[in-house]
Amino acid sequence: MDERSRSGLEFAGILDALQEGAVTPLGKERAGCLGPLQDVTHVREALTEAAEAQALLERGEEPSFTGVADIRPHLIQARVEEASLDPRSLWQIYETLLAARLLKAFFHREREA
Repeated sequence: MDERSRSGLEFAGILDALQEGAVTPLGKERAGCLGPLQDVTHVREALTEAAEAQALLERGEEPSFTGVADIRPHLIQARVEEASLDPRSLWQIYETLLAARLLKAFFHREREA
């Protein structure tokens, strides 16, 4: 998509709104990196995902992202030989893993429904 088309569609404003609505640091980062989809297959997949998300919201179901943090720096530090993590870092990793487990259970239940 050329710059004129992006401007006409206010694409930057859409990305800003997506970033503002994201509830996790990784979600905000990913929303800022999105671009127009280039092939029909990816567009269809994205529309299917959007329809599924809309159906969840219409049923009053909303996954909780409470506890999800950007733990990438902690994981990088943990890879260093003889490095240690402080208690706060370990707690963030724990909370993020717990949130991931709850999200997985949520979507598993929803898939069955």
